[in-house]
Amino acid sequence: MTRIRNAINLTELPAPSTLCKAFDRLDLAVWRVLLNLSISLLSTNGVAGIDASGFDRSHASNHYTKRAELTIQQLKSVS
Repeated sequence: MTRIRNAINLTELPAPSTLCKAFDRLDLAVWRVLLNLSISLLSTNGVAGIDASGFDRSHASNHYTKRAELTIQQLKSVS
């Protein structure tokens, strides 16, 4: 966290509740702009999805993945 803190010129990290309150104040339009900007950084030649449920994809039902003929590929991301 020191590198991130230094990159944005913070001497100490704010409390987690401070960040949550700041995010709550952002309008949905701001989130859409941020999403569109972040999408432009990635290649869009396939299918991708974002799951914020907190469930681990590696524990998907083996029966379901075989029945649906799915191959689950994972990209770990941290926000």
